[in-house]
Amino acid sequence: MEKNEANFEAYFTGKMSSDELEKFNHELNSNEEFKKEFDFFLSIKAASVNIERDNLRNELQNIHIDDLSSDSEQPTTKPAKSNRLLWLISAFLLLALSYITYKNIFTVEEPEQLFAQNYEPYIAQQARGNTAEELKQSYISKDYSGFITNAKEVEMTPELYMMLANAYIATNAFELAESSFLQISDNSSLRDQKYWLLGLVQLKLNKLEKAKSTFLKLQSLSNYKNKEIEKILSQLK
Repeated sequence: MEKNEANFEAYFTGKMSSDELEKFNHELNSNEEFKKEFDFFLSIKAASVNIERDNLRNELQNIHIDDLSSDSEQPTTKPAKSNRLLWLISAFLLLALSYITYKNIFTVEEPEQLFAQNYEPYIAQQARGNTAEELKQSYISKDYSGFITNAKEVEMTPELYMMLANAYIATNAFELAESSFLQISDNSSLRDQKYWLLGLVQLKLNKLEKAKSTFLKLQSLSNYKNKEIEKILSQLK
């Protein structure tokens, strides 16, 4: 981790340029080992903040206000003790503020991370006969390229559009996935899944305002994935 520590520290303290930040985020999203090292770095930072906070709390607990006004104390020692108490209180508040800032900054997920955390492929029912069902079988067997090619030869249904959109996701064709989800009617039984997955794809595409609008639309229609949506929306503020 030593070779990356300077970069981690620069990111943590906000000292990266926009180009450096873009490269860093790309590495974070594409390199699992790099992400593990960064997560370990953050855990060390969090632990050090907690240790300092606990040490300050212990020091504050060991100073009794009664001691400051005790007649047994010499007058010349009171200002020194008062100053130390004020310093400790100030340091504790500053540390608490730093901890809150740390939590707020580093618990916010990137849109791509939100997509990865929440996306699960649509599961189709087992195929049985005819052309459309044979097509469905290729989706179930994860032959996504074959499914996309053969889907052009059949009459599309809401479920086939759902599978097509998920096949596009599997092949990283997210713009086409977005278009396919939009072909599913609100009268379909797949309506809620459509809006949920559409919102996730829009997150992946970094279309944040569209994603917010899609999730809010779903919330207006049902309680489907409401807890997950609330969490996502809180990250997008």
